[in-house]
Amino acid sequence: MARDPIRVLIVDDSALMRATIKKLLEQDPEVLVVDTAHNGPIALKKIQKVVPDVVTLDVEMPGMDGMILLDAVMSRHPLPVIMVSTLTQEGAPKTVEALAKGAVDCLGKPTGEEGETLQEMGDCLVAKVKAAATAKVGRRKPAALQGGIHSEADFEGSQGDPGQIIAVGASMGGPATLLDLFAKLPVRTPPILITQHMPKGFTKSFAERLDSVAAIPVHEAVHGEPVVPCRAYLAPGDMHMALVEREGKYRVDLRGGASVCGHKPSVEVLFRSVAKAAGDKSVGILMTGMGHDGAEGLGAIKDAGGRAFAQNEESSVVYGMPSAAKRLGTLEAELDLPGILSWLSGSPLPV
Repeated sequence: MARDPIRVLIVDDSALMRATIKKLLEQDPEVLVVDTAHNGPIALKKIQKVVPDVVTLDVEMPGMDGMILLDAVMSRHPLPVIMVSTLTQEGAPKTVEALAKGAVDCLGKPTGEEGETLQEMGDCLVAKVKAAATAKVGRRKPAALQGGIHSEADFEGSQGDPGQIIAVGASMGGPATLLDLFAKLPVRTPPILITQHMPKGFTKSFAERLDSVAAIPVHEAVHGEPVVPCRAYLAPGDMHMALVEREGKYRVDLRGGASVCGHKPSVEVLFRSVAKAAGDKSVGILMTGMGHDGAEGLGAIKDAGGRAFAQNEESSVVYGMPSAAKRLGTLEAELDLPGILSWLSGSPLPV
């Protein structure tokens, strides 16, 4: 029996962009654009009228912008929202703020650079809409700010295991979840490497947002830099991030190349590299997100003698990547958010 198509409402002040997004989405028979809106007040009325499954929302609009509209949607009619943003100086931080407030994912508007095509945007958007239709959403309170300025003295004398490495992979729903977790981290932790599926141009703003709520420094990773305790490193949106050991020290290795498991950066690349470099000192945590990226890499960590965990279904916004690892049998156990926090804090669970 055929399933009903996913009903989408497009909100954008540009008539051209509304028409473009509609055309791209409706190339897939499983997606139906039920209406469009050019501003926030009209969007709110249409949400009540057509009851969409997913909303695509422009960040920068005159009057009631995307941020104000998102607050209204989440307070009145919580449903999956995908932010569609320009990669401007203001657009990226606002998009990250929207993710913190409960938007499930984001997508950059096409710029025409580096061979980017509308069709590539369309394929990506359709995949995000299909995943978003399964997402669990609700009104959120953004994580409290507590970090942002750090001195070297704050991190002297770390009690963390100098050999232990924690690798985290996340996709849809990951930004808000990571912000909540990092807001609760203690000052002393093992090194944390994060691959979050996010378009180029947004990861720097997301790293800065994580840094603002965390007690440890968080930044977008730099090729060749040392990986040390009490730091967190976020993969750039257009590069794979791997861990290597050189002259007895762990370092970040940023790589180009093709997408892996449909993504760049890829969780699979990170997990396999951590398994190879850190062996039984590695800890892999596969979190909320669509698809299967990282599911096999988690098995590589487990086979190397490390610890391999996935976020449980109840706490996942989208139970895709963790579910894939569970089906493959590559995880040691599923964890709720307090359990994940324990590992990010370097506090092992009972064996």
